[in-house]
Amino acid sequence: AALDFCQAHPGTINNRKGGGMGNTLLHQAAFWGVDAGTLETLKELGANPDLRNAEGQTPAEMAEAHGRVHTAAAFAAVFGEEDPVARLRLLRAAKVGDFAQVVQILRAQPHLVHTQSLAGWTVLHQACYHGCGCQFLRRLLALGACPALRDANGQTCWEVLRERFPEHQALATLIQDTAVVTASLAAGSRVTVGLAHATLVGEVTRVGPGGVTVVTEDGQSHECAAWRVLPTKELAEVDEEDIGARCLICDAPTTQLWVLGRACQGEPHPMCGECTVNFLWSQYPLNLPLKCSQCKQEVDLDNLPQRLLWHLTDVWPPGGTQCPITSQSLFEFIEAVKTKTAERRDAAGVEALLELLATCGPTTAAIKYCNLSGCPSVRACPHCGILIEYESQCKHMTCVACNTTFCFICLRLRNEHDGGRYNWSISHACPIAPLQTEIPGQG
Repeated sequence: AALDFCQAHPGTINNRKGGGMGNTLLHQAAFWGVDAGTLETLKELGANPDLRNAEGQTPAEMAEAHGRVHTAAAFAAVFGEEDPVARLRLLRAAKVGDFAQVVQILRAQPHLVHTQSLAGWTVLHQACYHGCGCQFLRRLLALGACPALRDANGQTCWEVLRERFPEHQALATLIQDTAVVTASLAAGSRVTVGLAHATLVGEVTRVGPGGVTVVTEDGQSHECAAWRVLPTKELAEVDEEDIGARCLICDAPTTQLWVLGRACQGEPHPMCGECTVNFLWSQYPLNLPLKCSQCKQEVDLDNLPQRLLWHLTDVWPPGGTQCPITSQSLFEFIEAVKTKTAERRDAAGVEALLELLATCGPTTAAIKYCNLSGCPSVRACPHCGILIEYESQCKHMTCVACNTTFCFICLRLRNEHDGGRYNWSISHACPIAPLQTEIPGQG
């Protein structure tokens, strides 16, 4: 009965049981002892095996503690040792707006699509926070993302989008589309279905109250919850130059000439104008110079392909409506990036960064979970010196440039915490390190 309910209401899969114990459905499965088949079903629904209850136990640890030897072994077999690493990599990529990597991870491991951070944010929440366009939001839905999941504050991804970008086109079109998707499905519909092991294309053969039957291109029949299935839209009209090229992020038809710069290397990795806009803006101003998300070559803003530049002009606000992420015009943004990049490359740039560290002021909100106020809002990574601005979440920070994890409050690494005044727990408020007067890795 619980599995049937979660099939119909996927946003509940990681809900906690009442009574203060904080157990999820996976914890309950571990307590009672279930087989690998049941765990596979829970995995397909997006259950997260890394969530801990009030006693600090993961579901696998609970199974071991209660002597459920076979269930504990099934957890290892079904989810694998790399599961928490992959989930962390997914959440990091989504947080910094690297949605090309997000898509790569989800195509390889579709069951991760419902992964939630400590604050309850999913990839869809982050995409809405970044103001991603309708095409990419639709791509996430096609990968099995469920918009019904709520964060720790009770917000769905659409509510985050409405709060951040009240004029976003998705609020008028995409939400309505997904609300009636089940009604629009019928036998013969061409669909994309996000399964636990892969994202496939197929045809609907049955629509019923219990779900949808889809026969994929390999001839296999799959029983799916309706929210796992998204109608495949007909491709837009494209000219000969566009044929065979698709955006690596949203899968929209595009041209192989639409790369981020002439220096891009390796296999073609075109991005449509809409996704290019989101990627460029997500990297500004902290991750400069701008680099291609795939081949890591620096973006030559003076020599963007002319056709891409034309399309960027169309979708960039205020002229465009697809990606309402900034009040700057495209050319104002390009000039701002060039200016900021030049500053970073000389001594004057270092001084400017030091000034930002000295004058940043405290965080606008208390550090989450330890409720600490008065901490500087911008810190330099203690290893490589990249600037990191606090927006939300806990005190643990992981630098996207060098992967160093440290405490945003005291600036100490994890192994430098002694368990006393400097305690690594997210609920503990370490002593606040003073404003930084040097940038690590500079000079």
